[in-house]
Amino acid sequence: MSKIRMLARILPLACTLALPGAAAAVDSTEAVAVVATIKPVHSIAAAVMAGVGVPDLLVPGSASPHTFALKPSAARAVHRARLFVRIGPEVEPFTERLVASLPADVAIVTLTETPGLRLLPLREGAGFEPHVHGTGHGSAGHTDARTTHDGHGHAEDGRIDGHIWLDPDNARAMARHLAGVLARIYPDKASVFDANVARFEAEVEAASSEIDSALAPIRGRPFITFHDAYHYFEHRFGLSALGSLSLSPEIPTGARRISAVRATISRLGEVCVFGEPQHGASLLKAVVSGTPARLGSLDPIGGDIPQGAQHYVRMLRGVAAGLSGCLGSLKGKAG
Repeated sequence: MSKIRMLARILPLACTLALPGAAAAVDSTEAVAVVATIKPVHSIAAAVMAGVGVPDLLVPGSASPHTFALKPSAARAVHRARLFVRIGPEVEPFTERLVASLPADVAIVTLTETPGLRLLPLREGAGFEPHVHGTGHGSAGHTDARTTHDGHGHAEDGRIDGHIWLDPDNARAMARHLAGVLARIYPDKASVFDANVARFEAEVEAASSEIDSALAPIRGRPFITFHDAYHYFEHRFGLSALGSLSLSPEIPTGARRISAVRATISRLGEVCVFGEPQHGASLLKAVVSGTPARLGSLDPIGGDIPQGAQHYVRMLRGVAAGLSGCLGSLKGKAG
């Protein structure tokens, strides 16, 4: 049974939430008040809700969900919502206290509990630093994929990698799940939600095929990421990072880890090291200084891409383009 806390009672709302980007429902006298945490989640919700309403975005594109601090005004807005959608505490630790405080008439969807989801454990080894328990970035010791059936599929030790949206197959499962939840809240719109999901799935499938072809020439080339956010993308598209610089964005990178990454670079002679717009630009420059490493950038949430229904597909293509742009310059070198 999925841990979705459904509405104890349905209360009509006269307007959408007072968050940036709020908009009135298109064809209903009642607003569809949905709040999503990060841009990829917001995009999936926006695609499912097209023609019915517009979700509100909680975490601005320039902010990291790992370190985001919720303002009281935003928390009050979520308390007035009909539905709150998040990935889970692995990615958005700030939501734990928020969810515990929400009234019973706010439905909550934690997307890591989506039925049919492919879940991967947090990894270590092969250059990945052992993870610290309790941070949302614990260790798993293996990389076997598991698929949820009842919404509770996890790694054997219970610690999963929360960056689930970077597998497009997971995004399709999440869209179907959201459509089902929304249809229970707004049953008269169920057929619209279903049609929107079919359209979203077709768009994601087309983008996935394009990305498969685009990444084929650079599979096997070595790269290091700022933090281990791309496990799902690698698993889906046949790539494999050598390791990550940071345990997690919440924990400062120590001198030992920096030395280990520089040693890896020296051993390989040429490698791509990818930063993120939200984290660590100065640290990465210091790490690659005086080495043959090439510096690239990846954004797992698409912070600079405008929010909305098309954001998700554009974000996927952006990650693929970032990888191809740097790895394509390594002259065919395999890791």
